[in-house]
Amino acid sequence: MLQFTVRPSLLLKTLTALTVTLVGLHFAGWALRHTIGLEHGRLTVYARWFDLSAEQAVPAWVSSAVLLLVALAASDMAVRARTAPGGARGRWGYWALLALVFTYLSLDETVGVHEELNEVSAHFVGREGILYYGWYVIALPIVAVFALVMARWLRTLPRRTSTRMVLAGVLYVGGAIGFELVGNALLSAGQPADGILLATEAAFEEGLELSGVSLFLTTVVAFAQSRPIRDAAHPPVPLSARA
Repeated sequence: MLQFTVRPSLLLKTLTALTVTLVGLHFAGWALRHTIGLEHGRLTVYARWFDLSAEQAVPAWVSSAVLLLVALAASDMAVRARTAPGGARGRWGYWALLALVFTYLSLDETVGVHEELNEVSAHFVGREGILYYGWYVIALPIVAVFALVMARWLRTLPRRTSTRMVLAGVLYVGGAIGFELVGNALLSAGQPADGILLATEAAFEEGLELSGVSLFLTTVVAFAQSRPIRDAAHPPVPLSARA
């Protein structure tokens, strides 16, 4: 297994700086599109690559990559817990579930699976006001069930780890669903899709999502590094037997 060590604090600072940079490039691109205009060559086309509301853009790729890193880190923890003695072994399934969830989120960030739910929700609850894009009507019950399932496991973790994981989840869901409601309200009120208000909403939405997943990744990394890997086939030799 490929192993490397990274300082969680440095990782979080790096990801935070990346998030701030992407938000800055997002607003710079918006300004270019509304000052230079699309008729002035390729510059504004390149600016779209950093549009936080676009699916096929650099921010979406970065988010997908960080989500996938969380999935890989959770998978590694699942393997460790599965081969560990004692009570830790019984908790490997929670790490495996996290790995599956973050793998899906990484895929969804690139493919946009949740957007297919908009038509389903529109069929049942309409498409007005905060329900303009109503995929979250279907997603919220799933998120609630997931939170209930994970709550018991979170209580078994160190206080600092569980607190940071919960905070990361609040940031991510707050961005993904909370600011989706704001965006829906703005669209229903007639705000232009390329206006400054929706550009700001996209910055908060994607910024909070990336902040949440960055905090989650660094929390898992810190937790993993606090528990050294032990080879199940070659357990550590007791000190009394080393003489």
